[in-house]
Amino acid sequence: KKKKLILQYKRETKLEEQFTKNQVLLATAESRLAKARKQYDVMLESKQLELSRHLKELSQRNDQKYEAEKLEIINMEKEKGQKQRQTNYAKTCTYLKIT
Repeated sequence: KKKKLILQYKRETKLEEQFTKNQVLLATAESRLAKARKQYDVMLESKQLELSRHLKELSQRNDQKYEAEKLEIINMEKEKGQKQRQTNYAKTCTYLKIT
């Protein structure tokens, strides 16, 4: 009976040691995971800032392009109007000369 108790004690001691080792391994793994999460979050934030800057640049370029096209259209319409007025004026002058 004494041998059984000694064996049982040894088994329990071994199990406790293994449990302690497993707890240390778990704590180490959790620490590494937390560190990896922080690194990922920093990287993600950096990428988001980079993307935000890029989108802002694209938006500004599109706005500039839109404004340039708008000015071009306005100028073309002004030219059309001026040509139309000149044509109408010339027709009026010709009509007045004829009559």
